[in-house]
Amino acid sequence: MRNIFSKELMDKDSFIEIIKTSSSDSEKYNSFFKPNNNLINIFESSRLDLFYKIYFYNNLCGYFSLRGLDDGYIVPRFGIYIFEEYKSNKIGQYALAEAIKLSKCKKYEALDLKVNKKNIRAIEIYKLFGFKKIKIEEGEDVYRLELKIV
Repeated sequence: MRNIFSKELMDKDSFIEIIKTSSSDSEKYNSFFKPNNNLINIFESSRLDLFYKIYFYNNLCGYFSLRGLDDGYIVPRFGIYIFEEYKSNKIGQYALAEAIKLSKCKKYEALDLKVNKKNIRAIEIYKLFGFKKIKIEEGEDVYRLELKIV
């Protein structure tokens, strides 16, 4: 996966570019992604949460994050968004592997995430990485999955 790499996201302008680009993806594609309208504010105020830009052949193609640490959680939540035009290039698998490596380096005991129940492809990938279903979110079409790191 030498064609894929990530860099820590440090500036607001880059993050705004990512958010704007993701909003141009199709409604069907975005139906699996639950955007947080305060994401830019969360990014700006983060001290412990981690955000990374993802590149494919030197083109910005999305981002991933480990969040919840600024809110006092000891287990970060993995979040990812890959632009629609870059789907099916194993970019999500790369980002997940990087998030797991980061979690090990930082000695987090686990990594968790939420995934839409209808996003079968993503669920299969998460299971391949060892994630286990720990909860069905009430009132949402979402599973909560966790990977034990330690």
